[in-house]
Amino acid sequence: MKIPINLASQPFRRDRAVLAAFVAATLILLGTLGTLITLIVADRALLADVRTDVNSLNRQIRTATWNRSGSTPCCEGRRTRRCSSAAFF
Repeated sequence: MKIPINLASQPFRRDRAVLAAFVAATLILLGTLGTLITLIVADRALLADVRTDVNSLNRQIRTATWNRSGSTPCCEGRRTRRCSSAAFF
C-alpha cells in the first residue's frame, strides 16, 4: 500500500499555465486600452476642427443675415444666445 506523502514545504501546483493566460489577457487588455485612448485623442482633435468650422460658418450666416436686414450685430463677440441691448427688441 502506497501512502502519498508530500515532503515539500508547499504543495506543488500547476499555476504556470493559468498565470501565463492571465499575463496574456492583461497585455491584450492594455493594448486595447492604449488603442482606445489613441482613438479618443484623435477624435477629439477632429471634432475640434469641425467645431471651429461650424462656428466660422455660423458667424458667416449671422453676418449675412444682419447685412441683409440692414441692422448691426449687437452681441458680436459675446458667447450668449440672447441679445441684451434694448435696440434689438
